[in-house]
Amino acid sequence: MTPLQILVGTRVVSGNTYQLEISNASTFATKQQTFTGGVGVLTYTATNIPDGVWYWHVRALNVNGVAGAWSAYRSFTVDTTGPVAPVLSAPANAASVIGTPAFSWAAAATATKYQFEYDNDADFSSPTYTSIDLTTTSHTPPAMALGTYSWHVRGKDAAGNWGTWSTARTVTILPLVPVAPVLVNPAASAVTNDSTPDFTWNSVVSGNTYELEISNASTFATKQQTFVSGVGVLTYTATNIPDGVWYWHVRALNVNSVAGAWSAYRSFTVDTTGPVAPVLSAPANAASVIGTPAFSWAAAATATKYQFEYDNDADFSSPTYTSIDLTTTSHTPPAIALGTYSWHVRGKDAAGNWGAWSTTRTVTILPAVPVAPTLATPVASAVTSDSTPDFSWNSVVSGNTYQLEISNASTFATKQQTFAGGVGVLNYTATNHPRWCVVLACPRVECEQCCGSMERVPLLHRGYNWTCCADSQCACKRSLDHWHTCLLMGCRHNCDEVSI
Repeated sequence: MTPLQILVGTRVVSGNTYQLEISNASTFATKQQTFTGGVGVLTYTATNIPDGVWYWHVRALNVNGVAGAWSAYRSFTVDTTGPVAPVLSAPANAASVIGTPAFSWAAAATATKYQFEYDNDADFSSPTYTSIDLTTTSHTPPAMALGTYSWHVRGKDAAGNWGTWSTARTVTILPLVPVAPVLVNPAASAVTNDSTPDFTWNSVVSGNTYELEISNASTFATKQQTFVSGVGVLTYTATNIPDGVWYWHVRALNVNSVAGAWSAYRSFTVDTTGPVAPVLSAPANAASVIGTPAFSWAAAATATKYQFEYDNDADFSSPTYTSIDLTTTSHTPPAIALGTYSWHVRGKDAAGNWGAWSTTRTVTILPAVPVAPTLATPVASAVTSDSTPDFSWNSVVSGNTYQLEISNASTFATKQQTFAGGVGVLNYTATNHPRWCVVLACPRVECEQCCGSMERVPLLHRGYNWTCCADSQCACKRSLDHWHTCLLMGCRHNCDEVSI
């Protein structure tokens, strides 16, 4: 055993030498060892002390050898024997378990801690795993690899003595039964026009290989296709699957080919047939329409989207316009140039299959009827001395040429002048417009200055001698007998200038 070294105590006043006694009784009736140290010696290493409970005390002697009182005693225990070997509890010897188990054993007398080991060799020459000191009677080590192992346990007492190892047991670690995989693709209720779709799923713990089934029934009573993968394979590309609704699920198998539960099934639809051709609604075939119309058609069964085209060639070899995928049964394309076009429509289903084009119709695009132009000059109620005034107006959408009328009546029952301009012309300069000059007691020279060589018409009205110089084309000349009415209601309104 390791020698027990006893610290006699702290030096005391007048302490020259010290005596020590060790006994198996606190009365020190019998001594197992005694010791008298040299001057100033404060330690003692005992000779071999048997296991058991022991007592010790110390006293000091002065230089004359006179002894002082004994110290209070202390007890100590010598323990050189480890605990007995623990008795193993679980798993049972030669057990086969799924996954890493919890190992347990019965408590060993005097043991305060335990150590657990397992090894793939029965001699434990190089343990696969050794635990730290454990304070419980069970232990679950980190995940154990599959295989067969030997395991044992030993105890350690409070003195630090390790006991003997327990009888060894063996245990075989089996793979876990895999859980059901999670399906990835196709998505639930997917619709596809691919008759050889790809199937994928996620791996699971202890999944070594995987099994897939495809059926036309959710009970999988009959199988359209089955597949068992290689190790770690998580995909499958189906061979040709007919159009219709189908179901699929997957399960995992561990390295011992023990199968886990099937996944929840998913359905998918294979659809490789496009919708029937839509029936066109409007415009009617060979219709002529003003401006760009809204084209419409009847919904086609199974169609979820549509495509519209028009072309100036009936063979649609290079369509003038092709729409994006449409979700409605009508479409107004951007403004169509004037001319005659062929147009048709086709549908696309949820699987992405395009159906046949509809029967073709033709449409002729006519120009829109122009709105009324806005007049520019002369301004409203203008008065001018120019008998050949300039007229101008603003252009309008679809306005190609413009017509102008000048009349002495707002009903335009009679026209003084009319004008039809060339393409895009927005102005007109009038030819000579009639002019009246009415002068009181007008001398000939003044009248000629006013009216030139125009005819002079004398008229007596209300006691005044009026002279009217009139253009022979003026309508007022034809109403001389009603001059007052003509002047106030006719000439003043229609002539460029009236002077009195």
